[in-house]
Amino acid sequence: MTATDSSVAPAASGQATLRQTPGPAASVAVRFTSPLIVASGTSQSTAITTVIDAHGNPISGDRVGFSSSDIGEQIGTVTDNHDGTCTATDSSVDPAVSGQATLAQVVPRPAATVQPAFSQALPGRRLGRKCVAQRNANRNHAACTRSVFRGSLRLSARAGVDRVSFAGRVSRTRKLAPGTYTMTLTASNGTGRSAPARISFTAAR
Repeated sequence: MTATDSSVAPAASGQATLRQTPGPAASVAVRFTSPLIVASGTSQSTAITTVIDAHGNPISGDRVGFSSSDIGEQIGTVTDNHDGTCTATDSSVDPAVSGQATLAQVVPRPAATVQPAFSQALPGRRLGRKCVAQRNANRNHAACTRSVFRGSLRLSARAGVDRVSFAGRVSRTRKLAPGTYTMTLTASNGTGRSAPARISFTAAR
């Protein structure tokens, strides 16, 4: 600032420096460089916070700290960037001013195995509680339908939609004969097994 006395000639003047400093902290904004991380124990995201006064001026030098609602969260050393950024909680004012942000952790899905099993419905004859293949000895017994296992496969799968080309082979040397079949699909991974899904199809020559 400059003050000038113009009542004398030449005019006399003097100067002094007026320095403006930010007021007390009024709010804290928090953001993450990556708001989504894999829950692997090694993935990291940096939290960047900005402390400002009531007029929006950034504040540096306040005591700051981080806290998390997740007790397993590992928080590193807080760094003051000396430009008003660094903190989630400002404890230098009373009451303390705080800000919040959400960091989501994604649990990676383990690889899955899909097992299609093939069966065929064939006519049979009732023998006690069982439905067995029809023979001359039981041809006069009550008719029934029996399910005959024809083979299965084991396929690797991943999250999302998986497409598999099936040409009727259940092994390198075995192929389904023409007829109608039921394919029962079951998926499993390290967390459990899915409910079976069934599809009917017809194998042609």
